[in-house]
Amino acid sequence: MSATQGPPTPPVSSWLTQLMRATVFPTPGQPITADTWWTDAVGGEPETRSVKPATRQRQEEGPFEGGGRLSLSINPLGVIQWQVTPEVPKDIPVDIPAVGPVEELSKPFLGLLNRWFRSTTCPTASRLAFGVTALLPVEDHARGYETLASYLHALKIDPHNSFDLLYRINRPRRSISEIQELRINRLSTWVVQKISMVAGMESDPRSSSVISERYACAVELDINTVPTFTGTFTSRDTSALFSELERLAMEILAKGDVP
Repeated sequence: MSATQGPPTPPVSSWLTQLMRATVFPTPGQPITADTWWTDAVGGEPETRSVKPATRQRQEEGPFEGGGRLSLSINPLGVIQWQVTPEVPKDIPVDIPAVGPVEELSKPFLGLLNRWFRSTTCPTASRLAFGVTALLPVEDHARGYETLASYLHALKIDPHNSFDLLYRINRPRRSISEIQELRINRLSTWVVQKISMVAGMESDPRSSSVISERYACAVELDINTVPTFTGTFTSRDTSALFSELERLAMEILAKGDVP
């Protein structure tokens, strides 16, 4: 496919956070002792906590800066995930629900992770992932596809006659860390979304009505260490690698789909 020249890409600060997550796959065989993790990372107690010892599941939640909702979860396989999403609005939303600019949220989020990495009970890891779902508000459908064209350099997009585009690609790179032969997946999925603001009773969807509609370019990023890596990441490795994963995510938001 031939390339098309779209408008210049907007600044990274234009991208809003719909979700930000850090996923840690602990080294197999380690005991998971998570009782103090929230306090170690956040500095206080969560608002809610649910623990199921029989299945090793855990879910903790509380507020995060910028109007976000922070959660810590451990699934039955022992996979650990820290995640920030927007707080559920108390009133009818007038804008697209988001936590705030991605580049502003990533700094305190990485700070939280680094405090957790310093915890004496934080496990070593076999795989890491940094994920972001980001939205870039646009005026309408056509402007969405014009903007998307500036990020997807290999595609030719007709903004007025294109619909239902879903572009997904992985652009792996070698890590710049001191860990030899480590490669990082750079998976991105791009779409244009129409987001409806709905008012009405949750118990009866028939009584709801659309009060406004917004358009946005959306990208889902999954920046992760390759599953074929057979080594172990120490807490020092993990801290450095998450900084690298975050930088790679910011590069995609700034430049789009580049090798």
